[in-house]
Amino acid sequence: MLITANQLDLATGDVDAALLSAFKNLDIPNVEATTLFHVFSPQDAHLKTALYANTYLSFGYLRQWANTYPDNSFVEFAHNLAIDLRDGYLDGKTLRGDPAPLTSLVATTPDNIDPAKNTIIGIGTTQKNAREQYAASLKQAVLELADSFNQSSTNPKNYSNLQQRTYAGVMPIADPSTPSSVRLNGAGDYRRAVGFADTSATCNGSIYPCKQGLIGINLINHSLPTIEYLIGHYQDSTQNCQLNVRADGWIELIKDNQKFRSKLDGDSTDNLLRVNKADHEYLLNSSSPEPKQGELQYEFVQLHLKENQVLSASAGLDSRKAPDQLQSTQLQCNFS
Repeated sequence: MLITANQLDLATGDVDAALLSAFKNLDIPNVEATTLFHVFSPQDAHLKTALYANTYLSFGYLRQWANTYPDNSFVEFAHNLAIDLRDGYLDGKTLRGDPAPLTSLVATTPDNIDPAKNTIIGIGTTQKNAREQYAASLKQAVLELADSFNQSSTNPKNYSNLQQRTYAGVMPIADPSTPSSVRLNGAGDYRRAVGFADTSATCNGSIYPCKQGLIGINLINHSLPTIEYLIGHYQDSTQNCQLNVRADGWIELIKDNQKFRSKLDGDSTDNLLRVNKADHEYLLNSSSPEPKQGELQYEFVQLHLKENQVLSASAGLDSRKAPDQLQSTQLQCNFS
């Protein structure tokens, strides 16, 4: 799979937001003691306030890791940080189906399961404890590092800046008047819950409230649901079933030699039906916009969801654009 420049930019932006832009624009050839002494005690630090702050912030992450895991190497820090950030967030979580074990500095962050709270205030409040606890730990590590190089006396102005700076994003006073992106800098899980709460309208004759025109990770139209929580790999070894949900909207359901694929690319047949509002239960449909050649039925891949979890997946045919139970099922797999 090719990685586009836009995808790389988005991933870089996620990492910068999670790490407060740490490790950027640093020119540090090695971590030998003499090098670090020069880096942390620069003669011209007053001329490089931003670089000074970023240097101490960046190495503060390493100090924080060493405080918690003194017997683990910094290679382990980088390895685990990369695993944690695969979903774009410093949240102590891995992608669905990722077998890599994770050792994290972030306390377990709660899932955002209620679409009614898919706002910066709603999600920011849910993630508040994890965000602030991590920020306090990071600040302590940064100041410990600065103290070890006597910065309070040799560089009091910049040391004061380290004391006063924020180590997490600041939540706004109120939500924007229109749906917008949800992200605060620092630790936390800022994925929007799968679902919607702002309409009870149906679409294409559906029997349940519905939103259509879904795509992969949705960073453009924030009034549409997003699939960000679903991304990953699912497997049921008892049925030999596999399901892949990709960030670009591709959904693949596989069993033995059977393989069904469809892409969420904004068609009317790419829709989400709300089955039970109180339990956050949904059906996600994906099909091409035209019926199967020579027939009057669409080829669907359908996921049954509850609280951001995939309970089951089906592939089959249906003459409706927003089906509930597929009229003809060719493959059905359970993942609950």
